[in-house]
Amino acid sequence: MVNSPGVRAREALIARDQWGASGEGYIKSWSTGAPYIDWQFRDVPNWQRAMGDIRVRQALLHATDLEGINEAINLGFSPVVHAFISPEDPLFPEVDRVITKYAYDGNRAAALLAEAGWRRPSGGGLVTNAAGQPFDLELFTTASQQSQATIIADNWKTAGVNSTLFVVPQAQARDDELATHYTAARVNNRQLGVEQFIWTSREFSTPENRWSGSNRGSFFDPEIDHLQNLRLTSLDESERRRATVSVLRRLTELAGPTPFLYAVEVILARSYVVGPVAKLPEQGGMTWNIHEWEVTRSR
Repeated sequence: MVNSPGVRAREALIARDQWGASGEGYIKSWSTGAPYIDWQFRDVPNWQRAMGDIRVRQALLHATDLEGINEAINLGFSPVVHAFISPEDPLFPEVDRVITKYAYDGNRAAALLAEAGWRRPSGGGLVTNAAGQPFDLELFTTASQQSQATIIADNWKTAGVNSTLFVVPQAQARDDELATHYTAARVNNRQLGVEQFIWTSREFSTPENRWSGSNRGSFFDPEIDHLQNLRLTSLDESERRRATVSVLRRLTELAGPTPFLYAVEVILARSYVVGPVAKLPEQGGMTWNIHEWEVTRSR
C-alpha cells in the first residue's frame, strides 16, 4: 500500500488503468483541502477596484471552467468543487443543495461584466470601461500552483479580461506583507474544516499583527462573522450544523473567496489489503482506523 503524498493523481491514473481489468488492487481518493481564488477587498497600492463589485466577481466565476480544471489536474479522481466542504463530510449533501453554483457560461459572464460597466467592442478584443480602459487583472500565484493559475488566467482572457500572472519569487514566498498586498486576486490553498474557515474580521492581515492574519484579502460580512462564531462556540450540535450550512451558502451568494479544485489525496493498495479508508476531515491522519486493517493472504 502507498498513499499521498508519496503518490498523486497522475500516478494513481496509471495504477487505475493497469488494475482496472485484473482486480489486482484498488484506489481510494478523498479531499481535505482546496485551492481557491482569494479576491482583494483592501485598498492596496494599484488595487483593481472592480474586485469590490459582486457582479464582477460573479462574472469571473462564470468565466472559470471548473470542470476543465478538475479534469486537467485531478484526472477524474474528485468531483467539481463549489464550496469549502469535503465531499466526504456528512453535511456535504445539505450544503450542496443550498449553495450558489457558478456554471461555466461565457454569455452570463459577459452580461454581468456589461452590467458592471465593462463591455466588449463589437469587433471583439478586451472589455473596457466607459473611459476605454481595459480590465487589467493581475493574478498572484506561487510556483507550486502556477499551472492551476495559468488555466484560470487563460479562462479570464477568453472573457475579455486582460489577466496576467505574477509568480511570487521563491525568496519572497514567506513575505506576509507581500502576500497581503496583491492587487486583484490570488490563488491560495486551504485545508477544509470548521477551524480552517478564515474569512472573518478576526483573521484580517494588518500592520498591527505584522500581516500574520490568514484573511489576506480582507473579505468581510457581518453575517458570516456571526455564523462562524456559532460554529466555533455553540454547545448545541444542531445549531453548529445549521451555522455550517448557512455560512457556506452565504459565502457563495456573495461570490467571496471561492475554491476551484479539490486537493486530491489517494490510497493505492493491493486487493488483499482490507481496511484503509481515507484521511477524513474529522480524523487525524490516514491511519486513524489502522486497528481495522487486515492482510487477507500472503503475497
